[in-house]
Amino acid sequence: MNRYPLWKNILVIVVTLVAALLALPNLYPEAPALNVTRIGASVIPPEVLSRIERHLKASHLPSVRSRIERDHILLVFAHHALERQALVLLKRVLGEDYSVAPNLVPETPGWLRMLGLRPMPEGLDLRGGIYFLLEVDTRAAVHDALGRIRTSLEVLLRHHDIRYLGVGRAASGLRVELARTADLHPALHLIHKDHPHLVLRASQAGGFSVITARYGSVEKTALNQVAVVQDVAALRRRVNELGVTAAVVEQQGAHDVVVELPGIEDAARAERRLGDTATVQFRLVDDSPSAQSALQSGSVPPGARRFTTTQGAPVLLSSGIIVSGREIVNATSAYVNGQPAVNVTLNSTGGNRMLETTSHNINKPMAVLYIENRSLHRKVDGHSLIVTKKIERVINIATIRGVFSSTFQITGLTERQANKLSLLLRTPLAAPMTVVAERTIGPSLGRQNIRDGVAAVILGFAVVVLFMAFYYKWFGVIADLALFVNLILIVALLSLLQATLTLPGIAGMVLTVGMAIDANVLIYERIREELRNGASPQAAIHAGYERAWGTIVDSHVTALIAGVLLFLLGSGPVKGFAITLCLGILTSLYTAVMNSRAITNAVYGGRRLTRLPV
Repeated sequence: MNRYPLWKNILVIVVTLVAALLALPNLYPEAPALNVTRIGASVIPPEVLSRIERHLKASHLPSVRSRIERDHILLVFAHHALERQALVLLKRVLGEDYSVAPNLVPETPGWLRMLGLRPMPEGLDLRGGIYFLLEVDTRAAVHDALGRIRTSLEVLLRHHDIRYLGVGRAASGLRVELARTADLHPALHLIHKDHPHLVLRASQAGGFSVITARYGSVEKTALNQVAVVQDVAALRRRVNELGVTAAVVEQQGAHDVVVELPGIEDAARAERRLGDTATVQFRLVDDSPSAQSALQSGSVPPGARRFTTTQGAPVLLSSGIIVSGREIVNATSAYVNGQPAVNVTLNSTGGNRMLETTSHNINKPMAVLYIENRSLHRKVDGHSLIVTKKIERVINIATIRGVFSSTFQITGLTERQANKLSLLLRTPLAAPMTVVAERTIGPSLGRQNIRDGVAAVILGFAVVVLFMAFYYKWFGVIADLALFVNLILIVALLSLLQATLTLPGIAGMVLTVGMAIDANVLIYERIREELRNGASPQAAIHAGYERAWGTIVDSHVTALIAGVLLFLLGSGPVKGFAITLCLGILTSLYTAVMNSRAITNAVYGGRRLTRLPV
């Protein structure tokens, strides 16, 4: 009566063995290591590793092993003291062009690595690192969008021969002043056709017609949402450039972004890398005699703006923007004729504009305007404040010698500038961000959290094991074996999914230990009830497992619904708790029924029994 077919027994054994294999990498200790990444570049020259090894050897800080892995150098050390000393040394030796981040590398055997098996990555609260809460300045996103529309409107009106006195900023949008009243309706029609998302309003002022254009509330909300989503995506790419493992970048609320960087200790440097925004604009240089005389007199003619070069010389640029960083889809640092440069690739819109501009302006100068919003720390009354400084300077002026469109190069940079510019152009922020909250967790506290979490799991497991063995005798021991398999399955699934383990995740694991035993309690109480009603031991076992099944499924499904809602609606620690809880519910449903019954059938199935130790 109580026997599994052969295929079910084989299935239970195979699942248990596979789970044990997947969970095995978590048993090996982790060694302290350093990740060295080149900012703004995806390839590290081999001579950099040789240079690092020379400095480490000279300072008596030998590494256990070192190698180049794809886009970073990995240095493994014997203990944390050597790692900390090497971190300080390499930051001083390599400078700002390289990111040096502490890390922990599992000492997993080679045969497990060949199978692609890895331990669970640890979160910020277990490994130590930095937590940032950033607020996206959505007003700046709307401001920049209106700036791009302003340039577009100037081109549109000139192209259709509609004379205008100026296109400027209004209180909540743009203000277009037309020179002729007869052009009002044609201008309205053109603007509405080209920018249907704008709310337009016409009026008369000072004898000429005025059109005001602004975003509606729905369009402004959509623009804000897009800006936050783009900033989250850009931050994820920047975190990847920093070489941080198990990092978390996710939106929280309408305008906030949470960034967790495990293993990072330099908060100021990480903040600069994440919060700096930089872009470039390509504009024609106004080199006409009238513009030069106006520049010398200190006045700026209409349709031009005054900037300075990196050497401090003044230059007049056209107010019209050919292309900006918005149209750049890729940027990489390189060397051209032995000099640092940035290879730029534009999208189709930017390529068409560049093609049209270069076709009509052969032998005319074009400038590259570099614009950066830099986050700076200031001490005010003993408090550290973050201020944003806007830097605008012309980094390159070149004569257009031929026609080009979507691919070209920016030169006239130092190696550091080229690396940084390529990184920031590859990962542009749609809107600047400010740091609302910052928290640093030391690695020693992280290791203490791991010890406390593991102790909690072991203690909870031990108490449940002893209680079940005492209360349900040998059936309790069977439940304990199923519970042990359940823990192995949870760890295996977390390792397979590479889900980051956090303190709330450990809490979910401890809770699952308690919940997993509930199903066995229901089964064993049902068996007791059947025995009291006069059923034979074999019939009681069969009825206990069969009739408790519905109740077990109901209880697990209701708990699973709560866990799924926590995962969908929560963020950060709540999500980590929900993942472990949901996985634990599924594994406990399997082990309580399949594993527990397989062991019970193997021990008691097919035997003549007069009593049950339950």
